[in-house]
Amino acid sequence: MYRSFVAGCGAYLPERVVENAELATLVDTSDEWIVERTGIHRRHIAAAGETTSDLAYAAARAALRNADMTVDDIDLIVLATATPDNTFPATATQVQARLGMAHGAAFDVQAVCSGFVAGQMGEGSVANGAKHVAVMLLTAYVVFLLFA
Repeated sequence: MYRSFVAGCGAYLPERVVENAELATLVDTSDEWIVERTGIHRRHIAAAGETTSDLAYAAARAALRNADMTVDDIDLIVLATATPDNTFPATATQVQARLGMAHGAAFDVQAVCSGFVAGQMGEGSVANGAKHVAVMLLTAYVVFLLFA
């Protein structure tokens, strides 16, 4: 039985930052009100036309660099998101194509907070012989990519 471990991590955040003060000019709220209830001071907003697969692709490239791996090392991409590019085809396959990965498999898990299930799928794949699995967890456009 194989054991899994995190070989590399990558993240990507959209460039546009929206502070609470900017939101307060759009709706009846304040920085204090938002921070008290959510702890959020600022958020990153995807640009017009910037999709989930764009964010995941950038995070995947960063994770590959961090792990000192190439796309040829990956056997499987599992992408957990509630904001896919489309219902079909899977966003994971869009990332797979952009990375130039012509082998292996890729699929989405429609999940938000329960996206950790994708990690367990990746770990199970490694335990059953997959060499490297890319697990992408996309929540509120903050992207983390782990290799098991």
